[in-house]
Amino acid sequence: VQETEIAKGRRDWAISEREKIVQERDSVRNLCDEIRKERDTATSKLLAAIRDKDEAFKEIEQLTERLEAQSVLKDNMNNNVNSGDLSNNSVESSFRSSHYSAFSMESIYDMDALQQFRLAVVEIDTTLLQNNVSEWGLEISDDLEDYTENNTSSHNIGPYVLTVEHDSMFAGQLVPNDIICQINNIDCTTFSKRKIYKAIKSSLPICTLTIRRPEKRLLPVQISFLNGNKNHGLHLEMGIYISKIDNGSLGAKDGRLKHGDRIISINGKPTTHVKNLSETNTIIND
Repeated sequence: VQETEIAKGRRDWAISEREKIVQERDSVRNLCDEIRKERDTATSKLLAAIRDKDEAFKEIEQLTERLEAQSVLKDNMNNNVNSGDLSNNSVESSFRSSHYSAFSMESIYDMDALQQFRLAVVEIDTTLLQNNVSEWGLEISDDLEDYTENNTSSHNIGPYVLTVEHDSMFAGQLVPNDIICQINNIDCTTFSKRKIYKAIKSSLPICTLTIRRPEKRLLPVQISFLNGNKNHGLHLEMGIYISKIDNGSLGAKDGRLKHGDRIISINGKPTTHVKNLSETNTIIND
């Protein structure tokens, strides 16, 4: 009987000890869960703080760029305050004298007389522009060597448009080789490409650009037949060419068609056998 009582006592003691161990285990488990929750909360707050810091840095950078652009425009405005806003005639004359100096070439033709420019003013809604300039769909160059190579001209011309993507908000308003003369009536012919982008971005809500658009003139060419040799080597074709694109039209807004482009086919129909323009318009409207 005594041994039975002793065994029962030991059993009860073991059970109570086991219950204590279970309680301690549960307590440790709960403590670990709380520590994990605190860790997750701290991690979330840290990530949020990092994101806020990055956004703050971006905002500071954008504000700094706008302040720099505004400062540049203000300095130019102060320099030009005595002369006032440039009129179309003054823009033509000053631009011609300062950026289109005469050049000599061994030719019977005066290339300056064969090159002409049309002055135009376009307005850009800058509230729709992306912060990243690379997403504008507009590429501007201030490299004179690029213009010389692409246009066989050695004039100093200042910043000009290299490319405009057809789905860009600049499409239909700016075209390649447009020369940017003024931004909001401020002379920008000496601006770098970076300053041009900044000035456009900081002009809220509308940026007014004064541009010079190159136009072609007829170039007389005379080929002399020497010693009775009349083999000129020229292969000519008849065709349909774009003579003009109306401003604000669908073709102008698309931006891919240009003055002088030859139309090879319309809606899959070749234009080689088209006899007149009315027949061409019929094909377009089909």
